Amino acid sequence: MKTKHRVAAHAKRQHHVNLNAHSDLIEKHREPAAEPVMEIVKRLNECFQHLRNGGTSSAQFDTLAAAINVGLIRAEKIDPMAVQTFILAVDAMQACDTRFATHRRYGFGGVELQDMQAAIDLYAQILALSTPAQMNAALMESADRMIQQAREQAA
Repeated sequence: MKTKHRVAAHAKRQHHVNLNAHSDLIEKHREPAAEPVMEIVKRLNECFQHLRNGGTSSAQFDTLAAAINVGLIRAEKIDPMAVQTFILAVDAMQACDTRFATHRRYGFGGVELQDMQAAIDLYAQILALSTPAQMNAALMESADRMIQQAREQAA
């Protein structure tokens, strides 16, 4: 039995207002602090060193590949030269994955090492100068593109 007071109480619960919405919005668009950025860059460099030294961890490959993909998306909105840096890094990651398929170990060639280091350095700069909302949007766009690519390959 729905009485008026039950309907009114339900309506109050349904239209709950987030009183912290303004601070949440400000936080999403604030530049990230230096410490988390440095931790992320440190982790990416560790992954790169592991792969470069012939590591076999696909988790570290995936971490580095995801960062390169997100960096590519952000670079598209920044500068064509930045896009070219990330495209070279994508090519280097594909060559690294091909080596793994052949030798069961990851690795990079000489030019690929330079391309990867340049992309990681550029990613660090982009990460430091981007807001969390921008990086999250790039991450979502990267995921959407991978899903689209998988659909195209399946068709």
